[in-house]
Amino acid sequence: HCHGNAGNLADHLAFSQFLSHRGLHVLLFDYRGYGQSSPDQRLTRHKLRVDSLAAFDWLSSRPDVDPRRIGVYGVSLGGGFALRVAAERPAACVCTLAAFSNWSSVASDHVPVLGKLLINSGLEPEEAAGRLGSRAYQIVHGARDSIVLPRHAIALERAAKAAGTPVTRIVIDDAGHNDII
Repeated sequence: HCHGNAGNLADHLAFSQFLSHRGLHVLLFDYRGYGQSSPDQRLTRHKLRVDSLAAFDWLSSRPDVDPRRIGVYGVSLGGGFALRVAAERPAACVCTLAAFSNWSSVASDHVPVLGKLLINSGLEPEEAAGRLGSRAYQIVHGARDSIVLPRHAIALERAAKAAGTPVTRIVIDDAGHNDII
């Protein structure tokens, strides 16, 4: 579980606790600079990508884990890193919840004009969605999400489908960003 922005894994527990209640094992980790992880004064997308890949690599190296059965799940900010892990590692499937498609685009949703000028491109979630191959991708988004607008789910779906990835998009009618669970 690649969690969303701010807080620590305890703050994001509700976003994956339902999975363990249904019999799935969940590895929830903090990126550097989050929670009790080592502090980092200058977080970058690259560093969070490295942390996400390291979590997958550690889990897949365990002798009690079948690496062919690891799914990657990401919420909001973590959705982009979950897609990156699935694009770069042999994850069985990926699910994103309230994920955005493009860094400068989500910034522009909140700060028009300046968002695109202040946020540079790179490690775009929709580019990673286009590299999933034949692995299943499930997108879940709230229709009333005002933090990551629902159009991002459509863009992720379009990128994955254009590359031949089997995609399911689920829209939760009365859900916003943090109340989607």
